[in-house]
Parts: sequence; C-alpha cells; structure tokens
Amino acid sequence: MAEQLPRPGKVVAVHLNYASRAAQRGRTPSQPSYFLKPSSSLAESDGTVERPAGTELLGFEGEVAIVIGTAARRVAPADGWRHVAAVTAANDLGLYDLRTADRGSNLRSKGATDSPRSGRG
Repeated sequence: MAEQLPRPGKVVAVHLNYASRAAQRGRTPSQPSYFLKPSSSLAESDGTVERPAGTELLGFEGEVAIVIGTAARRVAPADGWRHVAAVTAANDLGLYDLRTADRGSNLRSKGATDSPRSGRG
C-alpha cells in the first residue's frame, strides 16, 4: 500500500505546461501561467469519481505532481530538487462546461471542494 501524504497547504498548477498540450490548444505561452487549486479538492488514491448533476464535460489529464517537502523561497533552479519530498502521478479532473461558463477560469472547473469527483493533483 502506498504511503498517504498529508493534505497540502496549497496546490499550484502550471497551465499548458506540456508542449504537446499547448499545440493541441493552438497557442504556446511565452511564459508559464499558473492557477491555484484548493487542497480540499484533492481526493484519496483509488477514490470514486462522480460527475456532478447538471454537468456534461468531465475531462481528465494524467499529470506529474511534485510534492515540496521543505519550505522554500527564491530558490535557485540548481537547488530546487533539495526541497522536493516526492514525485508522483496525479489525475487532474476538470468540469469543462463550468470552465467555459467562467471564461477560462479554472477555479470552479478544477477546484470543487470536498467532492468525490475531485482528482488528486
């Protein structure tokens, strides 16, 4: 059985961080963009995914999650790995009909709180 990590204080996600995904979307940002997910949107491994009533477009993406284990601020790239506690797989879920309604914001589409539909990561 895999070790369960404690619930994080925050989740920072990089938007369009894979070149292939950026190509699918037809745009490649000149700089990375980020969005926050509430830690309450995380679900335990092997949890059940449910699409909430009234939504149709449940999307999922396999992601690589990096868990920061020690506090860090203004860390040089060469020193970054010293703060990493774990690298793991994550399933990032999104309700894309909400994203369209919110003009591209990921707050509701990827940030549902305390819901069985929420994905880890």
